[in-house]
Amino acid sequence: MKMCRYLLLVALITAFAALPASAEWNFAAFGSWYDSSDLDASAGGGVKFDWLMGDTPWGLELRATYFADMGADVRDWLHEAPEGDIDVQAMPMDFGVNYHFLENENLYLGAGLSYIFLDVNDGDLDDEWGWFAVLGYMSGEPADGWAFFGEFMYRV
Repeated sequence: MKMCRYLLLVALITAFAALPASAEWNFAAFGSWYDSSDLDASAGGGVKFDWLMGDTPWGLELRATYFADMGADVRDWLHEAPEGDIDVQAMPMDFGVNYHFLENENLYLGAGLSYIFLDVNDGDLDDEWGWFAVLGYMSGEPADGWAFFGEFMYRV
């Protein structure tokens, strides 16, 4: 299962490496809060890469987030339930498109596909496919140095 994760990551990075040189790209590291209907809420962190396609308002994004402890009572989901606490880790990998509304102010809307890797400390959970929608705002110009951004993401 871990080999599948690495292959998916390598495939996505390779696809983005083939983008034209005219594409402007940004890198961001972020903190995140994930409140799932099936698991407990959890804080995590991640990285994202954005590529703006030339002079168009369209862009592509690739992001990965890691949530270390989304502990919940998942015993009903496991084939063999262990004794004691069960720790659930989630790592969503997202690939999407975004549209930047304003030229000078970076307000954007995006959507895409998610593949969520799920692990437990003892047992086995199936990974999940899903989709996401995001609304965000970036203050500052990443090309000039630091910029700050905030997003609201809805993931299914």
